[in-house]
Amino acid sequence: MNAFALFSAIFALYERCRRSFADFKNAFLAYDDHYKGVLQLLFDGEGVLIGFRVYWPNGTCGEYARTRDACTAFNLSFDPDGSINFMVGLIASRRGAFSPLVEHDAQPVYAAVPGTCLTPHWPSDLKPYKLG
Repeated sequence: MNAFALFSAIFALYERCRRSFADFKNAFLAYDDHYKGVLQLLFDGEGVLIGFRVYWPNGTCGEYARTRDACTAFNLSFDPDGSINFMVGLIASRRGAFSPLVEHDAQPVYAAVPGTCLTPHWPSDLKPYKLG
């Protein structure tokens, strides 16, 4: 009975934590100051956190999502120590000042948010922002 009570309490806290991110639904956050990655948290239809997507300024994305039906991940690797590394795509041959992923004479290009024509950007003010 104690084991069941402990499991129930831990699971309830886990679910509560996932729901606590609701203010970040449809928000974008500056994630990586060096490469200029932009992070988007992903939510299910009930507003529960299910994963994340990172947009890189060379048009590459990385994503992890876990739903009741499946677990998907692309353009990332899971290391033995539990950390996650991102595959950021091609490094610029002649790096610009903005990011090592953007050529010196080019502008950053972030991929569109799936299902929209909206694209995130690196914010001048490093606060969460929403598009549209």
